[in-house]
Formats: sequence, C-alpha cells, structure tokens
Amino acid sequence: MPDVSEDPRVEPGIYGKGEAEKMLWLASAYAQGAEVLVNSMLDDQYQADHAQWLVVSHLCRHALELYLKGCIGIATGAIPRSTHRIDQLLKDYNKHYCDSFYIFNFLVEDWVYRDTDLFPETLEELRRTHDQRYRYISDKNGIDFVGFSDFNLREKSDAVKRFASDVNVRAFFVGEYGVKAAVILKKSEA
Repeated sequence: MPDVSEDPRVEPGIYGKGEAEKMLWLASAYAQGAEVLVNSMLDDQYQADHAQWLVVSHLCRHALELYLKGCIGIATGAIPRSTHRIDQLLKDYNKHYCDSFYIFNFLVEDWVYRDTDLFPETLEELRRTHDQRYRYISDKNGIDFVGFSDFNLREKSDAVKRFASDVNVRAFFVGEYGVKAAVILKKSEA
C-alpha cells in the first residue's frame, strides 16, 4: 500500500487525529463537494432540475450533520451516534458552542431547528424524516415526501459557497483548538 502521508491530495494534518476531528474534515469535504457540483452546473450552463438540487441539498445537510457531530464529539468526548436529527444535534451543539463565531447559515430550513411555527408539534414528522428527504423520493412506507420548494440555482449558489466556506473555516479551527477556538481566534486578531 502506498504511503499517502505526503500526497497533496490528502488533507494535511488528518493523520493521528481522533474520530471527531476526522468527522469535521469529512464535513468540510461534503460541503466543498456541494460547492464543486453547483459551480460545475453553473459553468456548464446546466439546466438544473429538482433532482439535482436534491443531491446538492443532501451534500449540504450531511456536511452539517457531520460538522455538528464532530463538534459535539470534541466538546464531550462522545460522538452522538444515535441520531441524525439536526434539531437535536443543534441543541447539543449550542450548549458547547455559543460564541457568535460558531453561528452561521446552516443552509437548512428554519423549521428544522426552530420552533417558530404556531403548532411546533406539527413539525415533528418533518423533522424526524429530514435526513431522508434529500436521499429518497419517499419514506419507508412509500409515501412521497412533500414540502420541497422551488429553487433557482444561481440564487442558491452563493448560499452554498458561503456554507462551504463557513463549514471549512469552523471545522479547521474547532478541529485544531476545540471548544476554545473562538477565544484563540479572537486573541490572534487582537
């Protein structure tokens, strides 16, 4: 097996890191993958349809899930393996990462993690199946997912690029400095 430790295509510094740090690295890769796909679609003047946007959405959503799990794993020493629910992961994430540095546009619908609906309990089914909504056409019972909105690739491309950048920067700093990343970053800027 070849030694890839010197290969520039492999993320430097990933060797010897723990699983939570590797999750952050993979989260960044998923987010960058979404950006590459969107850029490619724009460069080729691709006539995007809803199915391709689902792929981009899945990459972004999975990037966010891995990012949250990696951050929680670094803060607590235990990666939350039993859930894919963004709402639950964000509640745990916010307990450990409350500085403004850690807050950014998560590129998922607000209803996934905010109880702003008049009847938040009505969102439970949507939240419970959110991890499946971009991977499959229907739920395990064959019922189509509803609630997808129209999209404009050019409008969404900036949001995807910003999301990829935000995940990449935060994943790096949290992977290197843990929950104190924001404090260390602010000291270095002073």
